[in-house]
Amino acid sequence: MDTRSQILDAAYRLIQRSGAASLTIEAVAKEAGLSKGGVLYHFSSKQKLIEGMLEASLSHFEQEMQKYPQEGAGAKTRAYVEATFDSPAVPEIPSAIMAAIATDASYLRIYQDRYQIWQAELNQDGLSPERAMLLRLAADGLWMADIFGLSAPTGEAREKLRAEMLRLAGVNNE
Repeated sequence: MDTRSQILDAAYRLIQRSGAASLTIEAVAKEAGLSKGGVLYHFSSKQKLIEGMLEASLSHFEQEMQKYPQEGAGAKTRAYVEATFDSPAVPEIPSAIMAAIATDASYLRIYQDRYQIWQAELNQDGLSPERAMLLRLAADGLWMADIFGLSAPTGEAREKLRAEMLRLAGVNNE
C-alpha cells in the first residue's frame, strides 16, 4: 500500500472509531505510523485530507464500474448497478463522508459534482434518461440500505433484485 493510501485508511479508521472531531493531522499521523510532516507532504491541510478521502471513495467506485463492459446501449447503467451490488459497502467510507459534510457542507459539492457527471453519462447511455435515473437512484438506495442496515435485501431476494435491475437496464425492453 502506498503512503497516500495508508494515510487515507488511517483517517477512515480514526473517524469510524472516534468520530469526526478526532480527525486532526497529528491523530492521522499517529494512526498511520507516520510523522506529521509525512502526512502534510501528501495532504497540505486537514481540508485537503478530507477532500482526498472524498475523492478516493468516488474514484474507488469509478474503478469498480470500469470492471464491467462499457459498450452498447445501457452498458454504463448496468456497470453502475453491477458495481453497486459487487462493491461491498464499507461503513468507514460513508461515515467519513458524513463526518466531513457535517463539519463543512461545502464538501458535499465534491459528491454533487461527481454524481452530476455520472448521471449525465447515464442519460446518454441509450436508455431513457428516466430509466437510467431510476436505476441509479435504486442502486444508491441499496448502497445506503447496506451501510445503515436499513432492511437491505439478502440472499435470493438480493439476487432477484439485481436481476430485475439489470433487466430494466437491458436494451430490449424500452
